[in-house]
Amino acid sequence: VQHTPGYEGISSISTLFIRGFEQGPENFRNGFRDYGYLAPRDVSNVESFEVLKGPGSVLYGGGIYGVGGIVNTTTKKPLADPFNEVNLTAGSYDFYRAAVDSTGPVARDGSVLYRLNVAYENAGSFRDYVHNKSVFITPVVTWQIDPSTKLTIEIEYANDRRVPDDGFPSEPEVFQLPVERFLGVPGVADENTNARSITYTLDHAFNDDWHFRQGFNALGVNQNLYSFYEGSLADDRRTLMMDPGKTYETQRNYTFQNELFGKFNTGSVHHNALIGLELARFRDHYLEADAPLVSIDIFAPDYRIAVAPPVPDYFSRQGTDNLGLYVQDFMDLLPEVKLLAGGRFDHNQTFNDSGVREDQSNSHFTPRVGIVYEPSSTTSVYAGWSNSFNPSFSGRSRTGAEFKPETAQQYEIGLKQGLLQDALSLNLAAYQLTRQNVLTPDPANVNFSIQTGEQRSRGVEFDLAGQLRPGWKLIATYAYTDAVVTQDNQIPVGDRLRGVPRNGASLWTTYEIQGGGLRGLGFGAGVYYAGAREQQLPNGIILPSYTRTDAAISYRHSNLKFRLNAKNLFSVKYYELGPDGPYPRAPLTILGEVSVGF
Repeated sequence: VQHTPGYEGISSISTLFIRGFEQGPENFRNGFRDYGYLAPRDVSNVESFEVLKGPGSVLYGGGIYGVGGIVNTTTKKPLADPFNEVNLTAGSYDFYRAAVDSTGPVARDGSVLYRLNVAYENAGSFRDYVHNKSVFITPVVTWQIDPSTKLTIEIEYANDRRVPDDGFPSEPEVFQLPVERFLGVPGVADENTNARSITYTLDHAFNDDWHFRQGFNALGVNQNLYSFYEGSLADDRRTLMMDPGKTYETQRNYTFQNELFGKFNTGSVHHNALIGLELARFRDHYLEADAPLVSIDIFAPDYRIAVAPPVPDYFSRQGTDNLGLYVQDFMDLLPEVKLLAGGRFDHNQTFNDSGVREDQSNSHFTPRVGIVYEPSSTTSVYAGWSNSFNPSFSGRSRTGAEFKPETAQQYEIGLKQGLLQDALSLNLAAYQLTRQNVLTPDPANVNFSIQTGEQRSRGVEFDLAGQLRPGWKLIATYAYTDAVVTQDNQIPVGDRLRGVPRNGASLWTTYEIQGGGLRGLGFGAGVYYAGAREQQLPNGIILPSYTRTDAAISYRHSNLKFRLNAKNLFSVKYYELGPDGPYPRAPLTILGEVSVGF
C-alpha cells in the first residue's frame, strides 16, 4: 500500500495506491464508506488503520477500488478506566499542535462511558506562503443498555483553513525549481472546509452464537476554495499560465447498515456466517466561477498579480442511491482446510445534472471465494478470486448510449508463515488485477467518451513484522508492481499507470530499553524507497526514484512521554504525485512531542 499524503496546503487530497490502482481519497471509516473526500481528517481520534487487500475487501462495497483493497480507519472508543492525556507538539516550519484525550465512566455503575478528543493545529510549511489552521472535536458516548445490548454515538466536527497549493505543473523544467517555490497568488488562494459527522452503532448479542449490529452514519461537508489551476508553459519555457477558479461545493452522505453474525454446524462443517443489508445515499453540489488567465515566471516569480473577479460559469449536481445485500460464510471443511465464500449484490441509481439531467440504473453481483490450507499451526497457504464494479457518473456516449459500470477481477495466491516461535509474521502474496470498461476519449469527438480501455496490475508483495526480542520491533516490506494500460484508443498500450513505482520497499525498526536506569528510552530508524513513477497518462513526466531516511528518539516514564521525530534525515530532494504535476516533499523535518497522562 502506498500513501500520497495530503499535499501541504491541500487537506482534502490524500490518495492511496493499493496494488497499482489509485484509490482516490474515498475509503472507509468505522466500516462506513467515507465518501466525503473533501472532509478534513485528524489523527487525534484514530485508534488504528486496518488494511484489507485482495478478495477480502470486496464485501465492504461495490466500488471499483474495493477489488484491490481498502483501508478502514477505526476511531477511539470510550474506556471503562478513567484516562486523561494532554499532548503538545512543535517543530520545523512553525508547526504547533495541541491535543487532549479524555475518557472514563459517566454513570457510577459504569453503564455509560464517554470519550472526548480535541485537537488544534497551526502550521506553516516548507513551501513559501503556505500555512494552515485547523480545529477537530470528537465526543463519543457508549451506553451499555443491558448485558447483551450496547449503543455508541460518535460526533465529529472539523474546520480547516489553509492556503491551497497544487505543487508544480507537469513540465520537465519544474525539477530545476527550489522545492519551496509557490506557484499561485498569495493572499488570494484560500481554502475553507467545514465537516460534520454523526455515527451510531447498536450491538446486540442474542446468545453466544448469534450477534446483530446496526449502524448509521451521516456526513456533511461544505468547502469554499479559491485556487489557481496550473496549465502548461509558454514557448519561452518559463511563463506558466494559471486559471484562477473559485468553487463552492457541498457533499452529503448517509449510510444505514444492518448485519447478522452467526456460528453454527452442518454435520462436521463449522460455519461463521454474515448477512448484511446496506442503504446509502450520496449527493454532491458543485459551483465554479472562473477569472481570466494570469501568468507567472516560474524561475523569477513576481506575485504582484492582478486577478479579476471570478464569474460563475459551471454547476453540477450528482449523486447515487445504493442498495447493497451481502453474505459471507467462512467454513471449516477439515481441521486444516477452510473455505471462504461470499458475495454482494448492489443496485445503484445514479444521476448527473450539469444543465441536462442524466440518470442511470445498474445492478451487479460481485462474488468472492477463497480457500485456506493450514498444514501446521504456523503456516497458511491460500488462494482467492473476486470481482467488483463501479457505476459511472460520466453521462452518456456520443450516440446517447448509457455507459456500463467499470468492472474488475482479481486473482491472488499467498503464504502466511510464523517464524521464531511466532515472534515474526511473514506474508507473501502474488496477484493479478484487471479493470475493464475504463472510460477513454472518443476519437470521433473528444468531448465524449467511449468504453474501450483496460488496465492490468500484476505484482508480488512481501512483508515481515514482529518482535525479535523484548523491546525490539521490526517491520519490513517489499512490493513489485507491474501496472500498465492493456487496451485503449488514445493512450499507448504498455504505458505505466501514474504514481506507481515498479519497486518499493521500506524498513522500520524500534528498540526500547527494558531495564536499568535507562528503562523507557527508545530509538527508531527506518528507510523508505520508491522507484521511478509516471506523473500522468499518457506517460511523459517521470518522478525520480528516491530513498528517504527517518529516525526517532523517545522516552517514557510513569505518566510522561517524550518523542523526537526526524523525517527525511538527509534532506533528500524527492517528489510525489500532485494534482497537476510533481509535488515536492519537505527536506529535513523535526517534530518534538510531549504527552502528560493523569
